[in-house]
Amino acid sequence: MNNIIPTPPERIIKAKICRLLFGKTNLVTCPYCTRTGVIRRSEKFCCPRCNHTWSLTSLTWMKGMKLSWKQFWGLLWTFSQRIPVDQTGKLLDISKPTIYRWYGLFRQNLPHLEDVRLEGTVQMDEAYFGGKKKGVAIIAAKERDSSKVAAFVVPASSVKRTDIVPFIRQYVVPGSYLHTDGALIYKGIAKHWPVEHAYDTHRKGEFGKTSVIEGFWGSLRTFIRRMYHHVTVAKLPELLREYQCRLMFKEIFENPASLLPKLLTPFPFA
Repeated sequence: MNNIIPTPPERIIKAKICRLLFGKTNLVTCPYCTRTGVIRRSEKFCCPRCNHTWSLTSLTWMKGMKLSWKQFWGLLWTFSQRIPVDQTGKLLDISKPTIYRWYGLFRQNLPHLEDVRLEGTVQMDEAYFGGKKKGVAIIAAKERDSSKVAAFVVPASSVKRTDIVPFIRQYVVPGSYLHTDGALIYKGIAKHWPVEHAYDTHRKGEFGKTSVIEGFWGSLRTFIRRMYHHVTVAKLPELLREYQCRLMFKEIFENPASLLPKLLTPFPFA
């Protein structure tokens, strides 16, 4: 393990995971019969009452993990610190497919964003990825004065009013100030949802009302290019969600110790 990455001893890593899943490590509860008194042998657990056995990872999305615990912790660190895939492979001596797989598992277990609601002054725009023929569009809106952002991938290379209206209804709080560009899809939008609508005319050099959301597109593209080098259309929703989480929940990504509790869900009886 490269000494650049701060990595605790394996016993500490396993103790942290066990505590997150089961609560107090000396009172592990059987996930099958919910009784205490479980016997632990290294990374294996056995319930003397129902005779079920399991490992520390077999009941989670880490099932089948072939990494060492130090490699796993290293991947948490590189993911939290936005270390590009190429550099991660050199630091941890792990193949790119393995890194992509584990980064994908981390993304899938990040906080859900369906309940995001934007209010105050909200800037909204759309962008396009993958070309006109096989590409897709993204609709995004961001609060001007906070890190809160909502985004959605439209499975088409263009955005229509029928895409815009449901998006605003789901994510923008009534009474907000909605700022967009002068595209026709936004014309008369206040008739469909109670917002105060204003817009920039970019061909006239007006960008003041949309500068924040325009900056969002630039930073999103830079993040994808630097960390992952490229993105397929199929993976774009995942990477978009990851970037949203990084913007809104910066404290999660400070280090592995702050990230791991958000990725592992405690068992109900823990």
